[in-house]
Amino acid sequence: MKPAPIRPIFSYSDAREYIMNHTSLKSRSEYIDFCRSKECPLELVRNPRAYYNDQWGGWDHYLGATETRKAKKRPVALPYEEACILARKLGIKNRISYIEARQQGLLPEGMPSRPDEVYKEDFVNWALFLGLADDQELERPRSHKIHPYKLAQQIVIGAKISSMDEYLRFRLTATGAGLPLSPKDSYRGKGFRSFEEFITGNRRHSTGRKEFLPFEEARILARTQNCLSRAEYTALARMQRLPLGLPISAQAVYADKGWIGWKDFLGIKDSKRYLSHDKARTLLSTLGLKNADDYKKVFSALKARGIDNLPFHPESTYRRKGEWQGWNHFLSMQASDDEQVGRMLYKQCKEALKVLNPRPRTRAQFESLASENALPGFVPRRPDYHFSKLGLWKGFRDFLSVEVPSCSEAIELINIMQISS
Repeated sequence: MKPAPIRPIFSYSDAREYIMNHTSLKSRSEYIDFCRSKECPLELVRNPRAYYNDQWGGWDHYLGATETRKAKKRPVALPYEEACILARKLGIKNRISYIEARQQGLLPEGMPSRPDEVYKEDFVNWALFLGLADDQELERPRSHKIHPYKLAQQIVIGAKISSMDEYLRFRLTATGAGLPLSPKDSYRGKGFRSFEEFITGNRRHSTGRKEFLPFEEARILARTQNCLSRAEYTALARMQRLPLGLPISAQAVYADKGWIGWKDFLGIKDSKRYLSHDKARTLLSTLGLKNADDYKKVFSALKARGIDNLPFHPESTYRRKGEWQGWNHFLSMQASDDEQVGRMLYKQCKEALKVLNPRPRTRAQFESLASENALPGFVPRRPDYHFSKLGLWKGFRDFLSVEVPSCSEAIELINIMQISS
């Protein structure tokens, strides 16, 4: 028999109706945080699983997540040809940039996050999907018969092709009509060893004894590839899109032959340093941004306008310098009521944990006490999640008030403990 409640409590169905119509809660942790907030009505119980034991159908059912999933339809992926055309119009240069654009919500609806999986039958490689080959490639029939390996190799050698780019353009001519889009895939197990051997007929390229250009010539040629980082250069190499004579591990091949670094080898100019925290705040104060999501949305637009000295993750960049005080402060906004209450709660939690017995000094000890319900009732069980939303989280070491000993104190402690090695 349930004890008589000291306040009116929602029935199970009324609680579900309220949650689905007045909140957007999706998980147990979000529900618990909501119950601790001022917005939570008194009629909601903090532990619904225990209170509604006879009617309990799981957190998904209680929060209405099942109905939400049924109502929300996944967007249908565009056909492969349309996705290719859109990807090329966006000017995305590599897989990493594509994923970043997807995470920032810059891709049109219907563009999949993993085209290599969605378009398994048509997808060849990222270079072709992002438009590094001619657009006419999309209009070519996919069922044409390809030449046998030996004949294809003779045609390619006769055309004196020296790179994958030249090979892809040559395929669009009448002479190259019977060449496959991906020699590696089409001729696997039929004599193919490497792309270099395929276009030159020279087996030395496939035995590991490659002949590379002298350092000065290689550097001049590498700079013509317009790579902005070592990662882009390596990606081109793995896609066999580098001209012959350029090694993948250039730093190892030219280590004692004039090598200075990747920036020098690729001709990358030193990027600008990030603005100081105060200058960044001054710049952003004129944009009327309200939260981190607004900042992420305008970041690419600012970069396109030449403002490329703002960090994409300012909370990490400026926290390392000890300047980060939360998103509201960074965007020059007054602290909200929630943030002010959060600061007071954060300070109160730290003071309570200092005098708790036993006192937790590590994250593991804190989580152990939380699982045993041995923490004060106002201390969040997931403080990293709770205070991160307000931009106040600084790590468990700060939350638990754990001080790191100085070097002299550490040496004295080692001597006291008689640690020899």
